[in-house]
Amino acid sequence: MFKKLLYCSAIVILATSCTEDFDDWASPQSNPDAAESLSVQFTATPAADIDMATAADVIPFFTYSLNMPEGYLYDSLAVNVIDLTDGTAYPIACSEEGSVAKTDLTAIVEGIYGKRPTARLITFAATAYAYTSSAKTMVVRSATDTLTINVTPEAPVIEDAYYYVGGATNWSDTDQTYKLSNGGQDPYENPVFTVTVPAVGGDHWFKIAPASAYTRAEGFWGGDMVGVAVNGTSDLEGKLVVGTNDIIAQSWKIDEAANPGLYYTISVNLLDQTYTIMPLNFGAWLYEIGNESGWSTSHPLYGPNNDGKYQGYYYLDGQFKFKPNADNWDGDYECIGEWQIGQGSDNCPDPGAGFYQIDVDLATGTYALTQVNSITVVGNFNGWNQADQTTHMVYSVEGGYWEATLNLDSNGFKFAMNDDWSVSWGGSNGDPSAYGDLTQNSGKDLDLPADGVGTYNIKLYLSYEGSNKVVLTKQ
Repeated sequence: MFKKLLYCSAIVILATSCTEDFDDWASPQSNPDAAESLSVQFTATPAADIDMATAADVIPFFTYSLNMPEGYLYDSLAVNVIDLTDGTAYPIACSEEGSVAKTDLTAIVEGIYGKRPTARLITFAATAYAYTSSAKTMVVRSATDTLTINVTPEAPVIEDAYYYVGGATNWSDTDQTYKLSNGGQDPYENPVFTVTVPAVGGDHWFKIAPASAYTRAEGFWGGDMVGVAVNGTSDLEGKLVVGTNDIIAQSWKIDEAANPGLYYTISVNLLDQTYTIMPLNFGAWLYEIGNESGWSTSHPLYGPNNDGKYQGYYYLDGQFKFKPNADNWDGDYECIGEWQIGQGSDNCPDPGAGFYQIDVDLATGTYALTQVNSITVVGNFNGWNQADQTTHMVYSVEGGYWEATLNLDSNGFKFAMNDDWSVSWGGSNGDPSAYGDLTQNSGKDLDLPADGVGTYNIKLYLSYEGSNKVVLTKQ
């Protein structure tokens, strides 16, 4: 609570403050015409620019002078900070000296502009209230509507990009393979930067470098590296240190024997100045779930190499997300930026209704969608023309398969995606009759079924490697 002392210049004439029998002046009883005839004079001057990093808990905001005719007594001051973008007025408690609380001013400035430590021009209006003890009449005189003052929020400098430097890059000062991401957001709105790096074996040492380190004239190893206070700190969470000219940020050490993982996700909060390190051992499965099934069906994506890379083929229609478990939502992955996923709060955006090749890389926190515009049945029967529109299949949303009815007059056929051979399906393990296990990895040309030459209804079911299949029914 502020000390109630009135600051004023030599010309200010003030009487005693309001008494206990004074009415509630939030609803003044003044007569506007009478108030207009009074010679109350109120002027205000903004204080010096404010830097929140060095400001005291109570901050001088403005000085003022108040001159009232005989018989009028001072009551109070009111101050409103005005957001010029939409005209919203934010009241802020003000002492009789024209001072405000640092916490109150911080909340308003950060609410309008965010936490970036850049000087912000704040517009405010101050109002003085006075009354006559006999008539209990409130008189209002406002300062100019365009009083301004520069206020710089208190926050560390956060750059737009940071990079891992350590054992996984041989401590190279040019290798930018492992960039920490915050989803491309304003770093003061989302100050959490994350990267996933592979294990190196043994003790894994590293630091974090700001993007500016790669271009500054004084060299890469400047004072603003990000690390910890004690060299070799191996805790998986704690406080980080942003180096300065006086403070050197020391290196982290991941004890891989004590915390085994194929990969490690490193997250640093550069506003709170905290960090977490999470060992990752990627499983073989990840699941897509979304609006296309009313959020009720978990579609498997397969990662055969346990390296965090997954792929599957599914129909999408609306927003969606990914999750590591088919039967629960624990640890689900959401959108944290364009084509980026992590522990966020937003679903991945609707790509438009269609059938897609879905690729996810948890090690880099990214995903990609390739729309499957066509599947061509291609083989000896049509001269291996992968762009043959007459043998394009049609996708059935209800059935979950691609379908065509064609005359197959010889052995040797496959299925090509988007009129190209970049992705095609044939028999797995070199088996020309592996209709129940198609692969896109050097699949074998398929033979006709035992029913031989003829017209076939062909249904192709695509989902993930090891589950793709074709059903051929002779007509």
